[in-house]
Amino acid sequence: MTNQIRHVWTVICQKSSIDTNSNLLSLFEILEKVDINLNPAVQNIPEGQVLSIPFNFEIISYWRKGSQNKGEGKVRLVSPEGKQLNEFPFEVVIPQNLSAYRVVAKVSGLSFTTSGEYKIEILQKVGKEFQVVAEVPFDIVIHKQ
Repeated sequence: MTNQIRHVWTVICQKSSIDTNSNLLSLFEILEKVDINLNPAVQNIPEGQVLSIPFNFEIISYWRKGSQNKGEGKVRLVSPEGKQLNEFPFEVVIPQNLSAYRVVAKVSGLSFTTSGEYKIEILQKVGKEFQVVAEVPFDIVIHKQ
């Protein structure tokens, strides 16, 4: 993995901004916990059922160059039970004149099954396999009104 690009960090937030003059990144509203208020009509969520709500957030990853300047990856959302709820691929291409690069994924919906600790996994393709290179936990707390 030393010749490939290298994952440095990943953060989940609700908004980010990149200064056009300095290229510095600002992160706003870092995501540690999401409170969900369920409608009283939803009495019980059947075990294993996946629900989704409209919820905007961003997954931002920072990558450094090895001898290669590009690589493939996946972002995966995993429930407290270990169930994969969502997955989407991405590609990192670090321009030749840079040593590192940020990947910003804007997400518009959040899937969940129960209250508990969820995690965003960042996977990187190494050879023919994908390996987890980062896990970012956050909590979902479901409130029934």
